[in-house]
Amino acid sequence: MGRRFSLFLACLLLSVVVTPATAQTAAETRARLKAMYDPAAADIAAGRYDSAQTRLRAAMAVAEPALGPDDPQTLELRNDLALAAYGLGQAELAERMLNQIVETQRRVQGPKHPDTLLAIDNQAAVLAALGRTAQAAALYREAWSGRIATLGQAHRKTLESGLSLAVCLCELSRCDESALIERQLLEVAIKADGDKAPMAILAATRLSVSLWRQGFYDEGDDLILRTAKLSSGALAKDDPIALEVAAAVAEGLRRLGSEDSLALLQRIETREKSVNPLGDARTLFAMYGVAAALIEMGRTQEGKHKLQEIQNAIARQTRADGSALSIAITTQVALGAAEDRLGQPRAAYEAYTRACDLVLQRYGDRRASGGGEAAMKGMVAARDVFLRRISGGWALAHGRTG
Repeated sequence: MGRRFSLFLACLLLSVVVTPATAQTAAETRARLKAMYDPAAADIAAGRYDSAQTRLRAAMAVAEPALGPDDPQTLELRNDLALAAYGLGQAELAERMLNQIVETQRRVQGPKHPDTLLAIDNQAAVLAALGRTAQAAALYREAWSGRIATLGQAHRKTLESGLSLAVCLCELSRCDESALIERQLLEVAIKADGDKAPMAILAATRLSVSLWRQGFYDEGDDLILRTAKLSSGALAKDDPIALEVAAAVAEGLRRLGSEDSLALLQRIETREKSVNPLGDARTLFAMYGVAAALIEMGRTQEGKHKLQEIQNAIARQTRADGSALSIAITTQVALGAAEDRLGQPRAAYEAYTRACDLVLQRYGDRRASGGGEAAMKGMVAARDVFLRRISGGWALAHGRTG
């Protein structure tokens, strides 16, 4: 009896002594991890993905053995490590990592947990960049629905998921559906925070693009110009939403024939080049806007040179992700049109041929589900027009007519 009591007392004392020490050790570990994580998160926000990856790997080496692979803080580190991989152009690796993270979080934290929904949203973004647009749309829909249930329909993250879903639907040639979602989200954002709120401005911008893509140019132009007036002074110059709004406004002005659009687009390009790598999708989009404006204004040779600059920037990437490939396709199509304006049908044919090759590279056998089938048909048709022109010219030069 005495020995059993002594053993019980020893165990009790051990629990009193060890448990607080263990808790203190865990708290110290979490504090240490936070100190390691914060600079890595700042690196990701600034586009310093190499540095972020190094910091996050060091943090993971601490977190996994101390907290376990399923701990929320470990999962957060793994999520950001996947984002760093994506930023470095390792989209397939990022997708595999996020798939594992989502599976773990569904099991450990539940499908509606905010961290799970964040990982689902990130996974959708990577899939969209890889050209797997239909899968991305399904995940964005899940994230949007989950965030409505847990955060409310007016929360910024909820609105972001809904707007991302709309972009995917429009890329899948379902712009009528995307416009309906964007109208709904615009109403929610205005009701919650007013028409000058960043998310209301972003929703209006995205809606104008969907309207343009459906051929409703007057309504789209009117909306984007009203949005430009509302956003003036409402957004910080460095806000990504401000950059997107500025680009859409410039597109509206360009189509309306305003000379001011070129200067605006050039300011956007300068800003993007100063904060992002040359091959970053946002920088490439800004460069394309300048090229398109130059061509629209009749400065075709200058526009062609800008398009070639984009080509060179993409070619220097070790591995182009889906966004870069999309820009490369658009650039080749624009080059084809520019060469046609410059009276170079053979060069135009070659540009459209390269565009077709890039569609196959991006979408592969997923063209129908990824939204590339219609694009491929249009480019093949354009390519064949120039092929007939080249062939016809060659036949006339050699006396071989029908």
